[in-house]
Amino acid sequence: MDKRVPEVIRPMLQAYLDQLEQQLPGFVESVYLHGSIALGAFDEQRSDIDFITLIRRIETTEEAIKLYTQLINIHQTLSKDYPRWLFEGSYLQIPYPGQQKPPLL
Repeated sequence: MDKRVPEVIRPMLQAYLDQLEQQLPGFVESVYLHGSIALGAFDEQRSDIDFITLIRRIETTEEAIKLYTQLINIHQTLSKDYPRWLFEGSYLQIPYPGQQKPPLL
């Protein structure tokens, strides 16, 4: 984990990464932190944890249901085990992982 991530939240983030790997192997491409953590302004008394998780293309309804169900389980576990911080984020689907397309703007 990047040394710029505050020590106090590393266990929660590692738990998140571990659960993604255990419950959704092969679905996750990468996880990014943004907000106060990325700006070096994290305040353990007031800040939340902002993230963006990139997931691979979902091909079937069954995969979408599995993903949704597992993400609910992961977030419920994190909320129970680490109630101190709000864990807010987005899940973005990558249409074709590994392929770069030029930006639109």
